[in-house]
Amino acid sequence: MVIDKLFEKACSEWVIYSEYELKEKDGVEYLTPAADSENGIYNPLDKAEDLVVSVLNMGWLLCREGLTKHERDMLLVHFAQNYGLLGFMTVLPLNANFMEQDKVYFWPHSLYGASEVTSREYVDFFLPFGIKAGQPKEFTLPPALLTGRALEFGYVFSRNYAEKTEWIVKFFREFYLHFAACKAYERSENPALKSACADTVSGFMEYGLGFRMSMEDKPT
Repeated sequence: MVIDKLFEKACSEWVIYSEYELKEKDGVEYLTPAADSENGIYNPLDKAEDLVVSVLNMGWLLCREGLTKHERDMLLVHFAQNYGLLGFMTVLPLNANFMEQDKVYFWPHSLYGASEVTSREYVDFFLPFGIKAGQPKEFTLPPALLTGRALEFGYVFSRNYAEKTEWIVKFFREFYLHFAACKAYERSENPALKSACADTVSGFMEYGLGFRMSMEDKPT
């Protein structure tokens, strides 16, 4: 894929855990690593095609009528155990390195639902269960994994990090519907249908791929 060439020098490793679970707090459901799960590292770019296909399949399945909550839960957990969580904490803010600043700022109509919050409030939002009981006391990820990354990745890669299932489902559905509208627009010769597809595509709210550009001491 072209993306392999674009990001071949990227620091793109991602953390994945052996087990994920759904937990609820104050009426909000989250997907999060299990406290006693084992962590591992993989590079999403090594299986970029599989990842994109899996996201589209997830979106298609989550758009189906009659999908039970149990079936939905199994889909979410299975995806996380294959690819990890989505990393919303790192891609929603407008300001990079927000951990070094007092406030976090967001695009209008952001998933977070506010224009700004304090950095502490924002971090706590993704750590609704605090330090989970029963987890290993030491954070066993290699320091090199966080080298060159913003400080918030330390939270995103921890067992205590959690993402709202409502957001995850919304992401998958919108990703699939955007793709389906693009394909329908290409194939249709019906002006009304093409116009409807164009409206769907123009209304797509992408969440971005978070990355930073920096120069090495000896760039190649």
